[in-house]
Amino acid sequence: MGMGVGGGGEAAAMAAVEEEGKEEGEGGKGWRAKSKLSAAVAMVGVALALSGVLVLHRSLRHNALVKAEEGIVCMCEERARMLQDQFAVSVNHVHALAILVATFHYEKQPPALDQDTFADYTARTSFERPLLSGVAYAQRVMHADRETFERQQGWIIKTMKHEPSPAQDEYAPVIYSQETVSYIEGLDMMSGEEDRENILRSRATGKAVLTRPFRLMSNHLGVVLTFPVYLVDLPPDAKVEDRVAATAG
Repeated sequence: MGMGVGGGGEAAAMAAVEEEGKEEGEGGKGWRAKSKLSAAVAMVGVALALSGVLVLHRSLRHNALVKAEEGIVCMCEERARMLQDQFAVSVNHVHALAILVATFHYEKQPPALDQDTFADYTARTSFERPLLSGVAYAQRVMHADRETFERQQGWIIKTMKHEPSPAQDEYAPVIYSQETVSYIEGLDMMSGEEDRENILRSRATGKAVLTRPFRLMSNHLGVVLTFPVYLVDLPPDAKVEDRVAATAG
């Protein structure tokens, strides 16, 4: 009897231990599942946070780039307006110089203008031409008058290469120049392709014209502004042939 009772008690104890083990196993599995879920939630949170930071960074960067672009556009527009104003001032002053030459070189006998006076005047008024490095006046000389002209000037007409100019129908030698461009004195502006085209367009229209950018004699890239000087006052609607005939330089 005693042995039977003892066997039943051991079986009950083992059953209780197995039941407790099952409960602990189920509890461990639940804890691991919760841990994995927490880790997954944390990873998702980190990913969302990083995504938010990236979106914010891109937004801030985009806004900064837009503002920078707007600032550059404003600066460029302001610079363009300033250059346009300076160009207009320069053109107006070159026009005034053309009137000065027409008045004191052609309308006065003998001429009341010479190289020293021209150089001094243009040096003192250089601030009126902020975009120009120097100004000069080239006189129109027909081939029939070349010998007389060269004798009066005391030098021969030369090409842009500083060689004696070959016979041409007409020439445009520089007789007055600002000190900054004195190296072109005596040179025939018609011997330079860009200058020749500029002269022909300018005298035909009566307006200031610009060459395309090209390598100047100073070895710098630049443009040449040309304005015609006429012997007589011409109406705004003057014909091209009348303008050409009245051209002094």
